[in-house]
Amino acid sequence: ELDTVVIPAGQHLVLDYSPPRMYMIIIFGSLTFARTDLHLQASYIFVHGGTLTVGTEQEPFEQSATITLFGNPVSQELPIYGAKLIACRECTLDLHGKPVAHTWTHLASQAPKGSSELRLMKAVDWPVGADIVIASTEEWDPLADQQPVDPLTEIRRPAPEKRTITHVSDDGKTLTLSEPLLFDHLGETREYQTRDSMVPSSSGGEAVAQFVEMRAEVALLSRNVKIQGDDDSVAPALYGAQLMLHSIGHDSLVARIENIELYRAGQYARKERHPINFH
Repeated sequence: ELDTVVIPAGQHLVLDYSPPRMYMIIIFGSLTFARTDLHLQASYIFVHGGTLTVGTEQEPFEQSATITLFGNPVSQELPIYGAKLIACRECTLDLHGKPVAHTWTHLASQAPKGSSELRLMKAVDWPVGADIVIASTEEWDPLADQQPVDPLTEIRRPAPEKRTITHVSDDGKTLTLSEPLLFDHLGETREYQTRDSMVPSSSGGEAVAQFVEMRAEVALLSRNVKIQGDDDSVAPALYGAQLMLHSIGHDSLVARIENIELYRAGQYARKERHPINFH
């Protein structure tokens, strides 16, 4: 049987090690993550009149902090708030991950199918081991056999590709990927000829060159502060973690959240059970 931990009002705890998984953590006082790699695991974390702090605006958290939440569609729900969550009522919540210079950029050149390298427009400071996503630039052909099937709609569609970074060049503009790409991704400027309607002529206007950037976006998915659902959050349950902020009155709670990751989050087909809820 898992433990429940209560932090009374007026008590201030600093978490400096990764404890075993717990059932519920109720915070009337304060819980602060020490500046070390930490993993906190629970089914419910309820900050009721207290504070939960992982870094500050002035000093963001530089280490690795992961909060894993457990539950399933039949888990007992806290009234109003639900299950598998961090609930915040009349509380102060500070979650501040390590800032990054650019959270996304564009491809500087083509990334063809089979390639394991990306050239980027902007230099990035993304770490090795981080997950990224490369947006699709292929046309949507529902009949094309090579395009993957969306598991929810069962429709074939171009798909973004998720990869893990294995190497970053010294200039920050070239990434080496964990696996080759399955699809082509554009990274070019295209020239199109159009007609300038402001210049009279028998042909309807003079030809004018227009340049269009056709480049896939590349975005960083990983952050060093992560709130995630357990391994059972994915299909078929689609029942992930959530962060619920709710109190009576507009000034009843304070939540400062930046540069964090929510992974396996949100609860499918349940009203007001988004990854982050402000109510």
